[in-house]
Amino acid sequence: MTSSLRIRVPAPGELPPFVELVRSTFDAFIAPDCEAIGVRRFRELTTLEGMQARLGAGYPTWIAECDGRAVGFLQVRLPAHLLLLFVHAEHQRQGIARRLLDRTMAELAAKNDPPSELTVNASPFSVAVYRRLGFREQGTVPQQGGIPTVPMALELGSRN
Repeated sequence: MTSSLRIRVPAPGELPPFVELVRSTFDAFIAPDCEAIGVRRFRELTTLEGMQARLGAGYPTWIAECDGRAVGFLQVRLPAHLLLLFVHAEHQRQGIARRLLDRTMAELAAKNDPPSELTVNASPFSVAVYRRLGFREQGTVPQQGGIPTVPMALELGSRN
């Protein structure tokens, strides 16, 4: 299914289906482990206006489309923290997250002063995915505003 996959930087007006993708994927896989305040804070983070503002402010943002459908979204908070990485449930385990991450890593590596690592606060559901992508746990499982997380990091240049 990923044969017609297209990874690119979106225009702000193209984000509505990706907001829906991020939120519906969160609801299905992450929200069940969160406190009510965590779900509320995630909703605040993932408004269309917030995602557009971060894109406009230069946050590295990539979308994945397959046959014109929204299937993946990635956004990085500078200098190098993976803020959002979501793949539609029907398209998971097809290499889409890896392709989104590869684009991001290339962009970060091309900077004049590239960061040494990319960090993420992974949900317990996504830890195995991040491990497969080369991330390593960096500590215990704290609550981040009502969302259980596992701090993880990927060394820049450590992936093939």
